[in-house]
Amino acid sequence: MATSWNILARRVGLLGAGVAAALALAGPAQAGLIGAGATVTATYYNGSTSVSELQGSASLATSPASFGEGVTSQSTVGVTNTQIVISDLAAAGTPYCSTGSSFSSCTDVISGFDFLFTGENITGVTVDATSSSSMLPVTATYGANVHSGLQLLSNNEILVDLTGTVPVSGSVLTLDVTTQSPTGAPEPATATLLAVGLLGLIGMRCARRGHI
Repeated sequence: MATSWNILARRVGLLGAGVAAALALAGPAQAGLIGAGATVTATYYNGSTSVSELQGSASLATSPASFGEGVTSQSTVGVTNTQIVISDLAAAGTPYCSTGSSFSSCTDVISGFDFLFTGENITGVTVDATSSSSMLPVTATYGANVHSGLQLLSNNEILVDLTGTVPVSGSVLTLDVTTQSPTGAPEPATATLLAVGLLGLIGMRCARRGHI
């Protein structure tokens, strides 16, 4: 009878070892903007945060999102797993400014984009090196208005201040977004696999020592 239990324990142990190895190879859940429950809402501020245009709102559950040219922003927006891409489609020499003025002559509190996400844990955002030099976030003080360029307002919101910039035709601003996988208790399925793996490894050890 003991021999039968030993054989069973070894088999369970092998199963547990296989489960443990699979979990180790799988590693933590992949971080990114795309995932279950994830969404994005892109808003263009035209002069102030109280004057806005909804660029678009979409799910990021399984695929990237793209928003067509905004009537006011005259730009398109694309959101992938790791980047936000803003493409200017306005005529050459058209500034991001509600009054049509450029740089320090623009009196807007802000003209730029706000990206509000759900389901993500954003840890950082930077300007990609491939971005057009004429379409970079503005960090400056124009009159009474302070412009803070690119800001991560929270782990779910990014603000891009483009006030007064004058993109050349076809300019693109690409933002690289870093995220972190959620932490906490494992999902039920993962917890079950962990339990099976642990019991199997214990059974294997007991069989080797002749405790069963």
